[in-house]
Amino acid sequence: MTLAVPSPREDTWQSVEVQFEDAVCIDGIKKADFVEDQPVDVIFAQAPLFSTNKRIGKLLGVVNMFHSSVILAQGAGFARQYWTLEFDFTGGSFLDGIVPIMTPNASAPAGVSLSWNNDARWCLESGMKWGRDHWSKRYDLVTTVSPDQARRAFTDFMGTWNTTVHGEHPQYQLWRVAQLDVWGRTEKRFVQDVTCNDGAVWFLEHLVSSQGAALQSDFLFQGTAVILKAHRIVPVNMSDPAQVRPMVHFFRKLKDMVSVKTSVLQRLVDVAELVLERKYVFDSNAQVYYEVHGSSLPWIEFHYAEFPLRGPPWKPPIAEKAAAFEIV
Repeated sequence: MTLAVPSPREDTWQSVEVQFEDAVCIDGIKKADFVEDQPVDVIFAQAPLFSTNKRIGKLLGVVNMFHSSVILAQGAGFARQYWTLEFDFTGGSFLDGIVPIMTPNASAPAGVSLSWNNDARWCLESGMKWGRDHWSKRYDLVTTVSPDQARRAFTDFMGTWNTTVHGEHPQYQLWRVAQLDVWGRTEKRFVQDVTCNDGAVWFLEHLVSSQGAALQSDFLFQGTAVILKAHRIVPVNMSDPAQVRPMVHFFRKLKDMVSVKTSVLQRLVDVAELVLERKYVFDSNAQVYYEVHGSSLPWIEFHYAEFPLRGPPWKPPIAEKAAAFEIV
């Protein structure tokens, strides 16, 4: 199965094949050594995206781009211990998740086969990742649970989702395709995003609904939503070459834009073309391609939006897999 493996860079993950008994991450753990008689603090933490990169720093926070995580803590003073729990894309930089892998195929519409690698999973690591100063946007104690409640959240909830096979839910989905009103508020949502925020929300919701945790009364979960604006979306007929060809052209241009090998001049040309061209999106969890209609400049917006407390929208996987991800 494919699990998330963090690299030394905050914005880069790689996928790795592991067995159920292996650790969740190369630098991570599958068990947290909670002290039995001490409560576990659950902290919602946020930092500007890519802020570990010194050239970027906290700049992306200015445009509402933040990374979310859950930090677990136990003890006090110098004896206080931390564990960092993240939910993220396993395939590399999240920009890789917005473009398909294109393979020449003479029998496929437009002569190309499209495949995706959008698995999203949880990763647990010892300590407070990148230190306290890194989490400069939010660092909020949202609830306190017993060690047993924390264990059950890992075994009964995350264990089932973290052991799904490649291509199964949950799949990373950067875009939230939505129609906005004149004040920039969401009127209608066409495609649901699934990002680091959702993993944190789902974990907190499970603590409340299944483990009896009580969140702070004033806690409000907010996070980055990347809005791809639209008035409507239309499914692409994948057996019709006339509909597939312009979509493949769009994804090729988009791939050029996010490629580090592309010159700045070429990226500017690609941006100009994408502004004028039809736009497409792949709903990685519904496995449907859509043509996007009615987007206007700027056709992408970054909102610091509220996320309701809810669990995954899909049927839970087989519960017996939960033992693969345990906390003791």
